[in-house]
Amino acid sequence: MENKATLIAISFSLVILFSAGIKAQSVDIGNENLIIYEVSPYPFPGERMEYVCIINAGTARVNLSNYFLTDFEGYLHLHGYLLPYKKYYVAQNATEFRKIMGFSPDATYSSAHYNGTFSLANKGDEVALIKNCKIVDIVIYGKSSYSGYGWYGKSVEIKRGRILRRKGLQDTNTSTDWSNYHSIGQSDFKGISVKTNLEIFVYPDDRNEVLRFINGTEKYLYIEVYELSDFRMESALVHLLKRGVSVYVMMEGNPVGGIDVSEKYCVEDLWKNGAKIYFMINAPLEHIYDRYRFVHSKYIIRDGKEVLISTENFVKSAMEPCGNRGYGVIIKNPRFAQYLSKVFVDDIKNVSDVENYNGEYRNVSLIMDKKFELREPVFRSINLTAEISLVLSPDNSVEMFDKFVRSQRKLDVEALYLKGYPYSKVKNITDRILVEKSYGTDMKEFYGRDKNISYLHAKLMIGTTAVFLGSMNFANTSLFDNREVSVIIRSRQAVNFFEKVFDYDWKKHDDIVSFAKISEDETGLKIKICANEKIRYVKVYLDGKNVYSGKYDENRGIRIKTGEGTHELKIYVYGENSMDVINTAVNIRQNFEIPSSALFIPVAVAVFLYKLWKRHRRVV
Repeated sequence: MENKATLIAISFSLVILFSAGIKAQSVDIGNENLIIYEVSPYPFPGERMEYVCIINAGTARVNLSNYFLTDFEGYLHLHGYLLPYKKYYVAQNATEFRKIMGFSPDATYSSAHYNGTFSLANKGDEVALIKNCKIVDIVIYGKSSYSGYGWYGKSVEIKRGRILRRKGLQDTNTSTDWSNYHSIGQSDFKGISVKTNLEIFVYPDDRNEVLRFINGTEKYLYIEVYELSDFRMESALVHLLKRGVSVYVMMEGNPVGGIDVSEKYCVEDLWKNGAKIYFMINAPLEHIYDRYRFVHSKYIIRDGKEVLISTENFVKSAMEPCGNRGYGVIIKNPRFAQYLSKVFVDDIKNVSDVENYNGEYRNVSLIMDKKFELREPVFRSINLTAEISLVLSPDNSVEMFDKFVRSQRKLDVEALYLKGYPYSKVKNITDRILVEKSYGTDMKEFYGRDKNISYLHAKLMIGTTAVFLGSMNFANTSLFDNREVSVIIRSRQAVNFFEKVFDYDWKKHDDIVSFAKISEDETGLKIKICANEKIRYVKVYLDGKNVYSGKYDENRGIRIKTGEGTHELKIYVYGENSMDVINTAVNIRQNFEIPSSALFIPVAVAVFLYKLWKRHRRVV
């Protein structure tokens, strides 16, 4: 009877307030400052994941016993105390909440039930926080027709599986206070900024910096990456494991195209040697919905002291000499490393969308191909000191991306692609946009042949005072849905360095076209090179070993000593502004017969003239 009387009194008070048309922005509650922080009204099918979260946005401890949550159909009575900047969760079902969030709620609908039926409507409703019969805070979402006290303007839009989350702790009582793109279970890290020493390197030129970074580990590594299938990296990690180093790896469990056989082989071998492997999975038929559309991060934390953040996955296409164009940064700051370690631990926590690998690929077999690819580095890593900020998607990515764009007068963009929301934000201040795949007439597609770079996979924005780089592609999915890790580097030295690389990539170099005529004598191979322009310099590799480097004498050619058998021959021919690569196999016989390739001089001339004709067509 007492409960019913209290409910009637509260409802009567609210009716009076609404009918009076009071439009105060807040209620006087002294030093207390409790506000609604998150609302989960529309879970995925099969989930019981309704919840409401409040936060203490003030500086004093708050006694919750005088507070209620209501949807104006039922009331939940809060209990206990809430410390400054701490959160208080009230969930529909504690078991379901724990399975998805990884921790228990402070209360449930049943334990906090006071009167009526508290149940949030999927398509639209109201959630209010009440003290002493007065509305302290309120949020209106979806198709709610509420137009009363404590709220101005349109409601917040809502979609299935998404939550409402405050963008900050300021309260204007409008929809602009709220974001609606976070999925249930996603983390809420605000990011970190530090001044630190760092190293910047370029793929494929200094790709081995990844292996050097790994090899320096003393105690443990945290690795979070979309895909890991490079055998050199896997071998380096196995070596660490055998030394007693702990290795933890989080990967995407549902990559586009599925997990390939190379990754399965690497995963199994790492696991057999003691690595802890985790996959984030999505299995709607089992009522498992991943927190992030893709785990698309590419970072390594070494011993809680240093972090390597990459635009590249740790796969063969990134780790080979003629691989992707991309970038990496090594951040030498324990505070930054420990902050990102918290993110990693949150991503691998024991919840429904994290699956521990347990030998499922034990029967995978693989034949490793042997391939010679040789490329001379153009850019070497640089070391500098700069202020950096962590950009964590989707936690703070929208805010940090917008802030970065607003702070720059102009931008150069080098990326796999640029479209959607990011494109709309940067298109008016971009001078040059270089992409692997174009989505607009103002974009230039990357031409990597003359640089011996196979693919543009970078995610780089170069501003006037800072650069933005990391795993985040510049499209909506990366910004709003994926787990991504990027960084803003505020340094003119960094800007100048990246501009040099960008200028090199932007320019399509004139091709030198060359052809080698190879013959044998009693000393080995004799190589004569024809080209359409003056040859400045030549490097010759036999079976992966550099056997000649120097100027080219047209009269003498180049002589190479070798034994009998089949050999892999690779010749780099450098002109004034570009280079060409000749790659062939030669079969050395004991009687020093001239190989068939040298007998067909007309064929060589025809190929040479054909390459010249193709080049002429491109120029015209």
